[in-house]
This record gives sequence, C-alpha cells and structure tokens, in this order.
Amino acid sequence: MTSASLLIVLIVSTAVGALTGLGIGTSLGGLSVAILAGFLGTIIGAVVRNVIVSRGAGLGPDHSRTPLLVIGYAAIASLAASAAALELADGAISPTRRFGSEPWPASLLRF
Repeated sequence: MTSASLLIVLIVSTAVGALTGLGIGTSLGGLSVAILAGFLGTIIGAVVRNVIVSRGAGLGPDHSRTPLLVIGYAAIASLAASAAALELADGAISPTRRFGSEPWPASLLRF
C-alpha cells in the first residue's frame, strides 16, 4: 500500500504542478510560479492521497491518513525545493550567466 500511496502523490502533485505552471504561464515571475506550483502540487497531492487511501483501505480516517503536521512540513519543503529547482533550471539554460565562465556542471564543483 505504501507504493500505491507514493505513486498517487507523485502523479497527482506532478500533474497539478504542471497545470499550475501552464495556467499561470508568464503572468507572474519565474520564482512565484515555481513556488505556487510546488506548494499547490504538494497540498493537493496529499489531500487526494488521503481521500483515496482512506476509502480504499477500509481502515477509517484515523488509521490511514497522513498527519497534517507531515503535510505542513512537506508544503514548507516544497517552497525551498521549488526555489532550488528554478535556480538549477536557470543555470542549465544559461550556464555562464548564472555561475561564471566555466560550463555549468564544473561550476558546481567549486562549492
């Protein structure tokens, strides 16, 4: 059941994040879109997982739900991960602009 839970969260959060990014597009800055897509994907993925698993497992809401504290921590972690992913994506698109004159993977070895 754990594998199914992880797949549910992964698929739903990826789809929600992608649709959020497509829906908002360029109306906000890149960082705002990344943070919003990651946050919404995490929260909606956790809620969908709780609904599906609690109905499918037959254990009731108290035994199969992800604790709200864990969902809160995941939402906070998604904010940092979204910002880091945007920085890496910007560096991969234009390596000399973000990290210096050397190629992008080599610039990571300096840190």
